[in-house]
Amino acid sequence: MLCVFLATFATAETPTSDADSEVYIAPPDISLTTARLLPQYTLREEIYGVQTLHDELVGRRPYEGMFDDVEFKEPATGADITVFWLLQALDVYTTLEATGYRCVVEVNPLLPTKPTFEEIVLLKMVPHLFWDIEDMQAVDLATVNAITGLIVANNVDVASSAKRICP
Repeated sequence: MLCVFLATFATAETPTSDADSEVYIAPPDISLTTARLLPQYTLREEIYGVQTLHDELVGRRPYEGMFDDVEFKEPATGADITVFWLLQALDVYTTLEATGYRCVVEVNPLLPTKPTFEEIVLLKMVPHLFWDIEDMQAVDLATVNAITGLIVANNVDVASSAKRICP
């Protein structure tokens, strides 16, 4: 019986076909084995990689919340800039039209009571010495356009009232 067992055992070790000889079993990874000995090591490190181990050791994601207080704003579009220049031209025109009446005076303290075209244009160009309209944010230019639009509407209202009161 012992001879039969040994003979069976010996024939089991010899390959019977070419497919059986191509099976490869990798040796155990020594770094994985030693990592399991570290107290910080968990199975998640094996699955998710080094970042997960870092998060567990540090306690948070390194860039989480770093840019929460930074606001990214859109630059002004070509349409916004066109509206800006159109409103500036309308402001100059309506100011000259309204101050042309004898009962209307300019209330801007930087201008005389009856400003000329050159004085108004010079005042309009002074801010452009310090900032470029192309560098403005869309929301800031929209605010400037809204204020200038209200000024133009006021100038038109004053001019139409002056036309009735003091022709």
